[in-house]
Amino acid sequence: MKKVIYLCGRCKVEFDGYMEQKPKNCPDCGFDKIYISHQHRRFSRKSRPKVRWAFKVH
Repeated sequence: MKKVIYLCGRCKVEFDGYMEQKPKNCPDCGFDKIYISHQHRRFSRKSRPKVRWAFKVH
C-alpha cells in the first residue's frame, strides 16, 4: 500500500491516504475533484531529462 497526499480542487486542503483506496469526496468541503499532490513527491531520476541543456546542439 503506497501512501500519498491528496489535494482538494476547490478548498485546497491536503489530506493523506492510500493510492489503492482513493477517496471519492473531500473530507472538508465534500468536493468530488481530488488530485494527488505532486508538491511532496521527491524528484526521481527518471523525471529529469538525460540530456542537459548545456550539451544540446542547436
